[in-house]
Amino acid sequence: MVTAYKVAAYPIHSAIEAISREKDSRDSSDPHSVAKFESRGFYSYLASRPRLIYRSDVEKTWVRDREPMEQTQIKELRPVLSHAISEAWNDDLGWKVVEILDTHKICFTSIDPIRFREFNDRIDEVGPVVIWVGVHPGSELAASTAHDASLAILALLKEYAITDVPVHFRESSYIRTAVSSPDTQGTIALYLAAGGDSEDILGLTCRHVLISPTESNVDYTCHPDAPRRDVLHLGKRAYSDVVDSIKISIAGEWFRVGSYRAQAEGQKKEEEEEEEEEEEEKALTSTRRTHSEYIVCAPALQLGVGPRRFTEDWGLVKLDRAKLGDGFQGNVIDLGTTMPDIEFMCKYPRPRDDAGWEFIYSWDRLLPLEGTISEELMRTPDLYDREREPCTLVVKSGNTTGVTVGRANTVLSIVREYFPLDMSVHRTSMEWGIMNYDDRTQVFSEPGDSGAIVADFRGRIGGMLTGGAGERDGVGKTDVLDMTYVTPWWWLFERIKANGFPDAHLNVI
Repeated sequence: MVTAYKVAAYPIHSAIEAISREKDSRDSSDPHSVAKFESRGFYSYLASRPRLIYRSDVEKTWVRDREPMEQTQIKELRPVLSHAISEAWNDDLGWKVVEILDTHKICFTSIDPIRFREFNDRIDEVGPVVIWVGVHPGSELAASTAHDASLAILALLKEYAITDVPVHFRESSYIRTAVSSPDTQGTIALYLAAGGDSEDILGLTCRHVLISPTESNVDYTCHPDAPRRDVLHLGKRAYSDVVDSIKISIAGEWFRVGSYRAQAEGQKKEEEEEEEEEEEEKALTSTRRTHSEYIVCAPALQLGVGPRRFTEDWGLVKLDRAKLGDGFQGNVIDLGTTMPDIEFMCKYPRPRDDAGWEFIYSWDRLLPLEGTISEELMRTPDLYDREREPCTLVVKSGNTTGVTVGRANTVLSIVREYFPLDMSVHRTSMEWGIMNYDDRTQVFSEPGDSGAIVADFRGRIGGMLTGGAGERDGVGKTDVLDMTYVTPWWWLFERIKANGFPDAHLNVI
């Protein structure tokens, strides 16, 4: 059986052709500089095609494409899985790497321990763990500085008996993934019941979706005597997507009905189809016009919070239970109509013990959310992918990209955000990293997906999407992400409870 994949929306071959026209030269004033062709071609098959600045494993020769259209050594990101670095990175090793980069005054934006899968028609292998450092594109990092920092990092790794991990530096930005003004758009992550004596239903999303970063970054709490900050639950894009999804569903059902009726009655009535579509659109339009909710709580956006140093970027919206409608299903991910069920069946993971649970694509396309991907499960997955490798395959439904599947890392990432007017002012945090599924399908997230919940195929909640690492595409119009960053749910839920909602729970039906 042949599975159809969406072709990635970035012009790989045109980029390679442009690269191939460059002179294969390097900066003669810097003995550690990378040849221009390698700099631009090394990651050319990743979504954002970042520029390589320096890599410590220079003894490993990079074989460039001899012909522009010849695909040699296509790269995909893969999780760390079982490796000695997993034991120490999340505790203190990662932060010691941060200290080294700061000592060398390197303006990094992300640090991801990852692996690369490299393949073509001759080879298919997953390489060693790499400490993948993203550097602010405007910092103009010299290769010699990256080289010196790499030597210090490699020496640090030896103290942990790790000698097989190179260091790579690339240009990359840390990007928060809300669609900007005139009306900021994101995604509702989960529905929460306030619990206790309250019957309130709350919607969880990112603070930077609810409150513009240009406003004062202070704790916000709705007071009864103050004007409310309204939120449109079903925004323009979400509304449009719902309408399109309904049209697709109606068209599909009418196609089936029409086929059966054609055999028995001769033809189907197009007027009935159009009438049903019009009624659905009228109902949705009415719902959208009256679906104004308001913010009840949004703590100040902070990075590096608490002993675990995670990101606190969340807010709660008061929802009107009556307006959610009789069909409200609670906390589920609607797998939608954009990704065929056969594609899900090809990607879904298997239990490591080959017993018990098996993914079933429900007829209503709804994946119920229950349970949590614990810290231990993030580090040691209990599922296999189709290549029989341990993995945590995750799914999300975002405002921009809809339903996508990605691969969760087993080691946490470190991200840094800079103050725009003064690069010496910054804040640093740990996040759970999600990589794109492969090079053939769309990226896991884009701007506008902020707030989306990320869960595994069992429906266990992993965390809330807050940002990503990448760069603008070749045209310079769109932020393209190689990594997506998620705040773990097992940590975030405790923060919500500690900030005025001690009885909150997910049983909203």
